[in-house]
Order: sequence, then C-alpha cells, then structure tokens
Amino acid sequence: MDVSNTPLKKLITKDVTKVRWVVESANGRIKTWKALDQVVPNTQIKWIGDYVKIVCAIINAFRPPLTSNSNDDIALANKMKTLSSRSNDLQERIEKESLSSKRAIWSEMSPECIQSFPRLTENDLRALTLGVYQIKQAKAYTVEHMSADGSYRISIHKVDPGLIRARIQSRHVSAKNYFRWISFNEHTTPPINVWYCQCKVGSRTVGCCSHVAAVLWYLGYQRHQTDEVSSETNYCGALLDTADTDWDSGVE
Repeated sequence: MDVSNTPLKKLITKDVTKVRWVVESANGRIKTWKALDQVVPNTQIKWIGDYVKIVCAIINAFRPPLTSNSNDDIALANKMKTLSSRSNDLQERIEKESLSSKRAIWSEMSPECIQSFPRLTENDLRALTLGVYQIKQAKAYTVEHMSADGSYRISIHKVDPGLIRARIQSRHVSAKNYFRWISFNEHTTPPINVWYCQCKVGSRTVGCCSHVAAVLWYLGYQRHQTDEVSSETNYCGALLDTADTDWDSGVE
C-alpha cells in the first residue's frame, strides 16, 4: 500500500518529527565540543570513533540526563499516540464554512475580548506544543509581527466568541501570509480546544506549528508578564557602544 500522500503518512511523519528532538539534543551535546563541531580532517578519521566515545563518556558522567522522569516520558508518548489518531475538527469547520475567505464575520479583537482568552502557564504551553521548540520561536514571531501601535492584531468571530483568527507571515517566503484559527473555552480543561493554520504543518493534532504557538504564547502568557515585548531592536545603542571602545587597549 502506497501511503506517500495519505493522512496516515502525514501522521507518521509528525510523530517521527516530534520524537527526533531526543536524538538532536544528544547530538547537540556532543557538538558543544569544538573538535566535533567542525569538519574532521581525513587524517583523523581512524580516531574519530575514539573521540566520540570519550566525549560521550564525559557527558554521561558529568551532565544530567536529557529526561529525568521516565513515567512522564511514557505518559507523553501515550498522549501523542492518542492525538495522532484524531482528526482536526477545526480544519473541517474552516473549510466547510469557508471561514478563510469570509471577511465580514470577523472583527478586530477588543481589549475586553482579549481578557476572556485563557491565561496559560509555561507548563500549559509545553503541554499544548508537546515540546519547547515552538515556544522558543514564539517571541521572535511576536516581535516581528506586532503592529506599529504595539498591539497584536487578532480577529474574533462575531457569532462564536470562542474562535479567533490571526495573520502571520511565513519565515521562509517573505510574500506568503498564513491565517491561523484557535478555538478556546475558558470554562473547560484544557481551555484551548483545537487550532488550525494554513501552513504546511498547521493541521497537526500532535502539538502545533510555530505560528499557532506564537499566538498562544502572547495572548495566554506574555501579555500577563511585567516585561513587555518590544517590536524594535536597538541597534543604534550597540553601534554607539562599539564606537566608544578602545580596541587597542581593550578598555572602554
């Protein structure tokens, strides 16, 4: 059976991608050693195996394990298996009701409506994304796409107040914009029900894409923090600091 373009293939790919972080994290630890973080000369090939063994032995002896609770890992794996068998109900609704093309049913989210969005903790975000990669990307996305007046422009469905829509630009194609939708209910557990994004991986039910994570991070977490997200980068200050440095003496 050819599953190259079937939903089964997509589900398998998502699961494999989600568990690859263990291997990548282990490789990342090894590459913190300068000798193994660059191209190895051919003359060193016969010893490379010994180098890796020595480095791995040192890491195992003095670094903490990548995961500390096997029960949590098993629970996470079971959760991923359960989620992978689910269809994306919101995607089906978006396509059935043509919500991606209807503009009149959306209005800009007011401050009062924003207050109704569930407050999320960092643990809540990790439970939704099933990892930390998307959370790390969230701040960069938010800073890049904040509007000039410092707000995060998001639309809310005029009939269904538990459905919001946001627009964000692709990291890879500058002219490409994606819509993403998030359904929530502050009275349920978890309060975030389902999401859908128009990007290539936006229909996943095992975790979410970085676009969705950015909206969840900002509305559910960051806006409740004391430190504000700035939409500007102060390169001028860095240049002034550089200009005041005496490079010959190393003294400012």
